[in-house]
Parts: sequence; structure tokens; C-alpha cells
Amino acid sequence: MMHATVARVGLDRLDATWNPFQSQFWAKAKRVASWRAFAFDFSYASDDGSESESTVVMVLVRRLVFRLRIAYVPFGPDPCAYQRDTAEVTRDFARMVRPLLPKGTAFIRFDLPWGAPDDEQVVPVVGKNLRTCKE
Repeated sequence: MMHATVARVGLDRLDATWNPFQSQFWAKAKRVASWRAFAFDFSYASDDGSESESTVVMVLVRRLVFRLRIAYVPFGPDPCAYQRDTAEVTRDFARMVRPLLPKGTAFIRFDLPWGAPDDEQVVPVVGKNLRTCKE
């Protein structure tokens, strides 16, 4: 059976190979807008230590009002790093990282790294006021 662990690590452990929003550059860019960056090693390991899956996830934290803070995970954790469902990975990470965040953190927002839908029956949302991004 695999169990999840989270440990705080230095920002130098961030790797932008798969996502520029999980990089030291993005941490520095967001610092200008009063966000504090924290990096966490998030891993699943088997009880006997024979298997493990791991990646480093950046969490940005910002003060709102009074002592309230919000935490934001830009496009992470990387679902490709784990052989699990994205919802399970997100839930496990949120539960484990919560106690490691600054006191007063009210919630964690995730912008999940969704790819193209696997289901061909997904109907695109269209409307007069909606626009698509042209890359």
C-alpha cells in the first residue's frame, strides 16, 4: 500500500520542466504582488520502500484582511508524476500541506493542470460574451 508524505523544501528544488508556473521564476514574479512562495516535496511511497512517486509543488500564500491568508497552487501538483487519479492526488496534497502553511490560511485554491478532455462527448461552453484564447 502507498502512503503520502509532504515535507517543506527549498525553492531551489522547483523544476519548471513541465510547468513554468511551478518555478523559481514564477515565485520571484509573484513576490512583487505580495505572494510568499513555499515549496513542498509531495510523494507517495510503499510501506516497504520499494516504490515511490514524488514531485516538488509550489504553494503561494498571500495575506487578505486581518490575519486571514489564502494559499494558491498554480497548476499543480503534476498528475503525470503519480499513477493515481488527479482528484485523489489533489485531495491528499491539500490535507497534508494544510498544517504546514502559515497560521490563518483560510483555504487552498488549486488551478489544476487539465489537459484536453478524454471524452469526445464533452460539449464546449460557448456564448456571446465568452472568448477563446488564441495561441
